[in-house]
Amino acid sequence: MKKFIFSEDLKSSNLNNTLKYEIMDKIYQKKYKNLYFKRFAISIISLAFIFLFLFIGGLFPNHNKQDKITIVFNLKKPDAETVKLVGDFNNWDSSGINLIRKNGYWETELKVKEGSYRYFFVVDGKIVLDPDNPSIEDPFGDKVSLVNVYQENGVNKL
Repeated sequence: MKKFIFSEDLKSSNLNNTLKYEIMDKIYQKKYKNLYFKRFAISIISLAFIFLFLFIGGLFPNHNKQDKITIVFNLKKPDAETVKLVGDFNNWDSSGINLIRKNGYWETELKVKEGSYRYFFVVDGKIVLDPDNPSIEDPFGDKVSLVNVYQENGVNKL
């Protein structure tokens, strides 16, 4: 059986042109088929790493995992029967967030994102502004309390 050395045999005049082209086609098909498969595999692996980096590692934070800051709302009303909190953090739901009585103070803790929040207390059915925070006029002309919540170097600021 004759062993072919492609570079020499293709140049030789013993092979006709058709056979030369068939051999070259087979060589290129095999070479480019592997090349396309390698490119495809590299593309898939690259996309997988990008997906892992963006969605698990986090350029885009997961909404369930966003940093929230705990703030405490309290109001000194020892003679009150009920105190509720209504504001931006509960979409102004009039049923409010119940505060718990502790030694003449009423308080609750909320976890919120950084930002400014408008609110007021409802004490025994009457609106009361927070004396510990500034009040502003809302778009409807009513006065509400305002709290600014942010973090500076990992420390919660109110």
